[in-house]
Amino acid sequence: MRKYIQPSFEIDQKGRTICREHTLYRLFLLLNNKNPSIDQIKDSISCKDCSHYINRECNQFNISNPINCRSHSLHNYLIYLNYPSYYDGIMDNLLRCQTCEHYFKDDCYFPKKIIDRIAFRQNLAKFYYRLAKYRCQLCGAPIHRNITIVQSLYYESVYNTKLPLICCECHKSLNKETFIADSKERGRAAFAGILLFLFLILGMLALILSRFTLSLVFIVLFFSVISIYILSNANYDLRKGREVYNEFNEKIKSHD
Repeated sequence: MRKYIQPSFEIDQKGRTICREHTLYRLFLLLNNKNPSIDQIKDSISCKDCSHYINRECNQFNISNPINCRSHSLHNYLIYLNYPSYYDGIMDNLLRCQTCEHYFKDDCYFPKKIIDRIAFRQNLAKFYYRLAKYRCQLCGAPIHRNITIVQSLYYESVYNTKLPLICCECHKSLNKETFIADSKERGRAAFAGILLFLFLILGMLALILSRFTLSLVFIVLFFSVISIYILSNANYDLRKGREVYNEFNEKIKSHD
């Protein structure tokens, strides 16, 4: 029988899901603290956090200061730990299942192949955001941190409870109790984008028809229609998210 680590989760003040069993958990707590000493940071990082160490590809063990090890698999992030202004960016990049020792050892509740599959599906959002399988239920934006997705899948699997997937932007609005206003503002921005594209299309068509061939007209129309389609979908997702939010509020009021 496969032995695995049972994950445990918490949400930080910015709405980011953090796994308490992540091997960089101590570092995440320090980065959220904003004022950790460099000695505390050094103590929270070790060779064991490096994929080369875990896969036995390194011949140097127990380096006194792994932050300065150029071969460390997290070196591109660790070099910025001397600059507090970069802490949020570092945490956003490191807050993934793929930076955890349990992922490399494949002893997490979720096997490595499932985590890789989630990452692959979410990476499709780089081409078009709706290609992502897991998206925010309040605005439709793809969920980029797979720990958030893993938490939702874990609760559904273990407790038969479906946790709503919510992005950090919407979580921030919910905390400030300005979700509806912020959502409408984003919707107006998407609608303004559609009007701007229509205005540009008409202007470009007038110019192209007077100077160039018909094939160029079709190319401009093609890309313009795609842009309008994407903005229209974004506007629809925001409107749908407001409906979900209002529906949830009505359910809470009915139970009061």
